Amino acid sequence: MDGITINTGKSKQIVKLLNALPERLGNLADRAVEQEMEKAVQESVSLASRFEDSGTLAGGIRLVKKRRFFTFASTAPYAAALEFGTGAYLRIPAGYERMAAAAKGRVRATNGVSAKQRIYAWAERHGIPQRKKFFIYRRIMRYGMPKWGATAVVPHFLPAYIGAKNRIVRRLKGLLTRAINGNS
Repeated sequence: MDGITINTGKSKQIVKLLNALPERLGNLADRAVEQEMEKAVQESVSLASRFEDSGTLAGGIRLVKKRRFFTFASTAPYAAALEFGTGAYLRIPAGYERMAAAAKGRVRATNGVSAKQRIYAWAERHGIPQRKKFFIYRRIMRYGMPKWGATAVVPHFLPAYIGAKNRIVRRLKGLLTRAINGNS
């Protein structure tokens, strides 16, 4: 699995609300979306920092604006594995099957570092004896990544995005209500 990406322009609910707003409220709406997506990045970085100790995951969370929409990405090579799990531990939230499918099977060496090297480095940082590292590596490669202490398979990306999406929809509906009532 590789990094994961979400584009706010793919949310039918957000696009529909943005299109329904009068042009005079466009800047307010754009600012509301931007503020909520920036909050999502902060939340995602905070969650990632709690569950991954090398800093690669939190450091790879990005937000890129293109016109009215944002691309929210977690670029760490193992971001999808930590978000959805692997093997027998795979858990995909309803509605996000396409995103998980896009990341499926894209495990590769990144910057010349293989999955084996990453797992061994993790084991080293956690003080696991050399003789046990291979068994951990083999188990993960065969069965997936179980919940082990601080590196549990815990979503860091979707909870932040879903929270931001819900806040964006609430704020845009509020702007639309104000526009309809003439209180802009």
